[in-house]
Formats: sequence, C-alpha cells, structure tokens
Amino acid sequence: MVEKIRIYRNNGHMLIPIEQYLEEYHSKTVPDWYNFLDDLVYKAFSIIDEDSYRVFLKSASLKYFDYKKMKDLYEWIKIDLGFFEEDILKYIAYIATFGYFEQIGNPSWYVWLNAKDINEPFKKYNDDEGFSIVDIMGLKYGTNAIKRKLLSATRVLYGSFA
Repeated sequence: MVEKIRIYRNNGHMLIPIEQYLEEYHSKTVPDWYNFLDDLVYKAFSIIDEDSYRVFLKSASLKYFDYKKMKDLYEWIKIDLGFFEEDILKYIAYIATFGYFEQIGNPSWYVWLNAKDINEPFKKYNDDEGFSIVDIMGLKYGTNAIKRKLLSATRVLYGSFA
C-alpha cells in the first residue's frame, strides 16, 4: 500500500501522504470522464436495434462496433469487479471491447489493478512513484483518481491525441 507519493514542486520533489495528494489533485472528478461516458460509453450501452446501432456508429465515427460483446463483457465484469461503481464497470467493458487488454499484454485483473501505470501493467516502479487502483480504493477522493487513471486508457486505444 502506497502511503506517500512523490510530487514535483518548485524545481524539486517531495513526498506527501497519499490522502493529501488525492485531496489536492483529485477532489473533483475530471470533466473528461463525464464527457467520454456521455459521448461514447452510455450511447454504446443504449444500442438496442439496428437503427440505434447505426446512429452510434455515425456519432462515434466507427465502421463497426461489437456492442453485444461489450454488453456480455459488462455482465462478466460486474461479477469480477463488482466493487466498482456502475460507470467504471461500463467504461472498462467499453475499452475491453476495443481490445484494450490485448494491447497491453493481457494482464490478470490482479496485475492490472495493482499496476502503477494501467497502460504498462508489467512495468516496475519504486514505491513512491505513483499509485495503483488498489492503493487508492476506499480512500477519500480515490474514486476520482481512479476515473482519471482509467481515462489514460484512451491513449492506448486512440493514440496520444485523446
């Protein structure tokens, strides 16, 4: 469990308690989380027929999307990761549908949730170099930090412009 995290201030670095870091940098959910959910994830989960499927494809600029796979993954993820809020579970199912986990080496849930960098889950870091999802679960503002960390998966899926 990470207790302190390294931050950089005034041309140097210092260690601060993880709770202080979360309060300073993650007291609010990043707006991009809601934008991504509203623009893509919730629309994908709203697909019920061919018409809504075509509308989604057009709005997401996609040629194909396996929404049935996404919904099946969501049902499976709800069992394995049921400790997360519904929006997080839907986000994970959505990115998984695009092959996110295959692109990062197919980590187990344990490895992925304990990785300091979810996009490079097998990379090793020093204890004070960031935090994993597991490190901040249950902490005040931890869910906000988890959502920001999850958004970084869009860099894997869409490139650095996302």
